[in-house]
Amino acid sequence: MEDTWRVTTTVNAAYLASAFGDRLWMFTVGILMADIGGMSWVAIQQLVDSLAKLALLPSVGALLDKMNRNRAIQILLLVNNVCIFVSASAFFAGETETAREHRLVRHVCLCLALLFGAISRVTSEAQKITFTKDWIVVLTEASEGKIRLSTQNTIMVVCDHVANVIAPISAGFLIDHNSLKVVCLFNIIWNMLSWILEGGVLYWVYQKTGLLHTKNGGKFEVDERPVCGVAAFRAYYRQSCLKAALGLAFLYMTVLGFDNLAVSYGVHQGVSATNLAFLRASGAVLGILGTFSYGGMAPWIGVLWTALIGLFLQNIAISVSGASTFLPGNAFNASGYISDLSVETFGDTILQGISSGGTMQNVDKATTLPFFQLPLSIILFFTGITAARFGLWIADPAITQIMQETIPERERYTVFGVQTAICELFSVIKDMLVILFPTVQMFGALSLLSCGFVFTGFLLYISHFLTNIVQTKKKREPSIAMVQPAAESVPLASIEELE
Repeated sequence: MEDTWRVTTTVNAAYLASAFGDRLWMFTVGILMADIGGMSWVAIQQLVDSLAKLALLPSVGALLDKMNRNRAIQILLLVNNVCIFVSASAFFAGETETAREHRLVRHVCLCLALLFGAISRVTSEAQKITFTKDWIVVLTEASEGKIRLSTQNTIMVVCDHVANVIAPISAGFLIDHNSLKVVCLFNIIWNMLSWILEGGVLYWVYQKTGLLHTKNGGKFEVDERPVCGVAAFRAYYRQSCLKAALGLAFLYMTVLGFDNLAVSYGVHQGVSATNLAFLRASGAVLGILGTFSYGGMAPWIGVLWTALIGLFLQNIAISVSGASTFLPGNAFNASGYISDLSVETFGDTILQGISSGGTMQNVDKATTLPFFQLPLSIILFFTGITAARFGLWIADPAITQIMQETIPERERYTVFGVQTAICELFSVIKDMLVILFPTVQMFGALSLLSCGFVFTGFLLYISHFLTNIVQTKKKREPSIAMVQPAAESVPLASIEELE
């Protein structure tokens, strides 16, 4: 295809703009929720978003599989941007004098913003699936070998990382130098303009790429069967990549990531904000390096081995964080927490955790110290979760590529919709555990539980890996026996080519 590079570059640029707009709005929503409703509303908003994705994405994915690609992406852009418009307008109304004087009006505005914001998050995830799980697969096929899928996956993940760095900085600058009303208006205008731009660009890409008009090698035909969430999960269950996909989903049940939980834990253990920011930035850099490592390793040794190596490195790093729980200086004290536990104190602890937005409770903040003067347990804990980003971002895109290459084209949106929903389920479980046990004394127990889930994900992937090795060996044995009975076994580096 003559316009291969121009088309793929255009899609990459459209995805970067889409990711930037989504991250910009996500960061802004957190600030607006905290300002208008307080930290409790922030916690509620995050929970509602996760539950909406868990409940709706499987059906949304199944519905998108029944549409042609242009119609699907244009509808997603429409719903996403209209919902952001309504949500931002509700926030704007919540900042007016009338809303400030009447609590009921303010809460109605927050509920509207919450509802339409959750729908926006669902459509945003569906857009991400469209870009990163379907369109780039088709475009690499259309390039006739000129572009590797691993290369395109690397570019998409890097775009996501870049947007995740630039958008919060841009939103923070905007919020610091303008009123929240102006911030709401800016987001409305930005999303309306990006909607027009992205819609036009993607329509052009659709018209230029003939393969986007077809599914399963033939002309697209509308499937009249009703959309069913149960059928979506059945489609997910029968995939050959099921164990690898579940292994990836298990990684979401962890407190050992650089979210607000780890930051809050660090603050209470005496880690300065500067050191936390440096560690978080280091994790982001290692994530980008991991992504590029995946891009280099996958064509060389295959995605099966690449994902295995990534998960192995992640587990080593996470094990360091888990082991730090038992070292001197760690606040882990499950036995003491349980011995002092009663129905009344347990309920009070949960209510305190909710009212504080999920931060660590029942312990005074330690004196802030230089990083290398902190207890060894704290140094190892944050070193482990920082280093784990490298292995994670080798394994994540590698497993994603395994799914891209094995899921039938007619079920791509359905299966990836279910995958995202299952990831959200594990994330919700993690959030609920933190709400139930929001103390520093129990954070060590949650860390060990997280290590167990990450290792279980690794075991699930090993099972998928061994199954594929055995199947590949069986497929080769008849042809080897016919051509050269004494031939040596196939190099492991060629596994991906044989699948």
